[in-house]
Amino acid sequence: MPNAVFQQACPFALRAARIRARAAVRAGAVPLADRDDLEQEGLIACWRAARHFDHHRASLKTFVECVIATRLASVIRAARRKPTMQPLDLAAEYGVGPEAVAFHLRSDVARVLSQLNFDDHRVAVALMEFSPAEASRRLRVARSTVYQRIGRLRSIFITAGITSNYFVERSARL
Repeated sequence: MPNAVFQQACPFALRAARIRARAAVRAGAVPLADRDDLEQEGLIACWRAARHFDHHRASLKTFVECVIATRLASVIRAARRKPTMQPLDLAAEYGVGPEAVAFHLRSDVARVLSQLNFDDHRVAVALMEFSPAEASRRLRVARSTVYQRIGRLRSIFITAGITSNYFVERSARL
């Protein structure tokens, strides 16, 4: 059934993906080199969503255009997001070896960890090796508790000067 729906939707999907990808390039949301990838993302999303098509809710053309528009908007938003962390190699650009920055990072983190209460310390140490979900399983606490502690830890580390710009700031001081 989904393949039959996709076969009918394919002409609509090709046209909609092509139009939306070209519009994204013209608007400057994505580079020209990524236009084909964007079109392909739209077609894949349409193929995956074909099994959810219900002709009582919308026409096939409307369904396809909605699926493609949603997927392409999501891909463009994801591409605009800033990375959450900067790599250690950034320190090398500032004339300081990554070993020196890593040493200072370890000592600064150890200083902050020594000031934490028992529960926050346990979560912080677990998060150094595991994802929040895995840390909650290993510590036998609710995942929501881990996320609450992450929020508290984030503000503690920011107050201590350990932020996403830590490597740039540390390299400038050394």
